[in-house]
Amino acid sequence: MASSARTIFICFLVLLNSISWPAKAAAAGIRLIRRDSPLSPYYNPNATVSDLATAAVESTMERVRFFQARQKSAFLNEDAQVRVRAGTGEYLMEFQIGIPAQPVYAVADTASELIWVQCAPCPTCATKRPFFDPSASLTYKPIDCSDSSCTELPTSYCSRNQVQCQWRESYGDGTFGNGELATETFTLGSLFESQTIPNVVFGCSHLAYGLDDDESGIVGLNRQRFSLPSRLRVSKFSYCLVSPNDDTVGSLLILGSNAVASGSSNTPILTVPGQEAFYYVTLEGISVGGDRLPIPENYFQPTKNGAGGFIVDSGARFIVLQRRAHDIVVKGVEDRVQGLKKVYSRSREIHLCYAATYAQLENTPQLTFHFKGADVVLTTLGTYFLQDTGVWCLGVVPGDSISIFGNRAQSNYNVGYDLEKNTISFASAECGTF
Repeated sequence: MASSARTIFICFLVLLNSISWPAKAAAAGIRLIRRDSPLSPYYNPNATVSDLATAAVESTMERVRFFQARQKSAFLNEDAQVRVRAGTGEYLMEFQIGIPAQPVYAVADTASELIWVQCAPCPTCATKRPFFDPSASLTYKPIDCSDSSCTELPTSYCSRNQVQCQWRESYGDGTFGNGELATETFTLGSLFESQTIPNVVFGCSHLAYGLDDDESGIVGLNRQRFSLPSRLRVSKFSYCLVSPNDDTVGSLLILGSNAVASGSSNTPILTVPGQEAFYYVTLEGISVGGDRLPIPENYFQPTKNGAGGFIVDSGARFIVLQRRAHDIVVKGVEDRVQGLKKVYSRSREIHLCYAATYAQLENTPQLTFHFKGADVVLTTLGTYFLQDTGVWCLGVVPGDSISIFGNRAQSNYNVGYDLEKNTISFASAECGTF
């Protein structure tokens, strides 16, 4: 009798998952956890302040290399095989996959499209943490080679005589993830009401080479077809990142109707040919302590060869500025900070450091980024980071041509993305109180 009941239940779930649902979540509130926070499953209690600072700089520069490689591929009209490594991401998203649900952590990334996770079995995967096990789910369904999801995803492929669609992400440093493309039931959020969404297309990686121990997957939040907002058919999302020194609470990502994606400070999202996925905006200038710096506006504009531009990004830790603009900002801050002792930086990418206390830094001139239609005043912790005990550095690094508004600068702001109006909004907020 029990066996018959279970068979009926399984048939019901399979039928439920086979229906072509509209896949629209009214609102999903999802906790984001900073990778190096004690709340993170990847937290390393032995990491020193210096270790964390070095890792932050390295991951930011890796992010720069990623964007520049994508720009080059778009300009040369090449099939862009360079993808973001999850290790360069900063914020982990908690969600569940399958029925019965299995908990998963993956990087929330505004520059990526496909959702993918490491799956069991994966004999070559570095991490020893539990993977998503598709064999334990009643609703896991591989995608056929004839399916439009397989034919339209740039990183999918089918070998001769193959029935199931395969997927491969190749990274610029020779590492890769490889597996099958499938659909599965996702359960998102617990802050408002959990949303269960069937038939979400994702990559299930069974083969990995060179990935780090804490690289478990990515949730794409860009504007392309296979990103999470597109899969949910929501037109807006927002996040509110807590202060970098707040390790007691997580940050918040909201998708759908409850997202705050409009206000008095909105800047248009630009469309750059070949790079429509990224969130390019217009930066008109930068001020230090109310003084507008002499930076030509064209320093932040995309060039005809596909380089340059200014991108709002969740993955880069620090602000990245086109090299000439970077030098002007560093000098502008240095000229206006009085009474603090300059000290040597451990990193060649970080050009301005002070021996100071946090209280002393709070009295230094603030940086303001003047976007078209929106002025964003950086907090002290959005401007400086602790490189070593008693040493604070300006969190701005040089890029060859590209500029990026990193996540640290976005902390304690509600950042809203309206994908219908093509705008990004910024509103000052105490994100730790949400």
